[in-house]
Amino acid sequence: MTAEELEEYKSAVSDTLTSPLEMWNPSARRVKEKPTAGGFQFSPDFHSCRWGNRTFTFPGDMQAAVMRVMWVAYQNGTLAMKQRAILQEAGSSMAESDATPRLSKLFIKHPAWGTLIVPAGKGCYRLADPPL
Repeated sequence: MTAEELEEYKSAVSDTLTSPLEMWNPSARRVKEKPTAGGFQFSPDFHSCRWGNRTFTFPGDMQAAVMRVMWVAYQNGTLAMKQRAILQEAGSSMAESDATPRLSKLFIKHPAWGTLIVPAGKGCYRLADPPL
């Protein structure tokens, strides 16, 4: 891609991007509006979430990236995702290791694990529906 083509591309998508990394990694894009729906409310950077009447914080950047991936999947009606696919889309190096990647390592002792983030079959996870 020439410098001119790159500038043209940047200007065409500049209203949705905040950094050059985001041009090549769609999951790195920030959400402009508050991501909310049916009992969920995430902060724009996905470092916190209100789920029903509970609030969760995700201090780690990788935790927030995983929440973004899982939120997009939930919004798209995806029933579940393999943990390797979640970690890969979030940009985690754990997805590339020979060992089986484990979301549980990323969320060890986190209150969202098993409540907001729930198993959905062998090696698959999803966001739980908010409590009524």
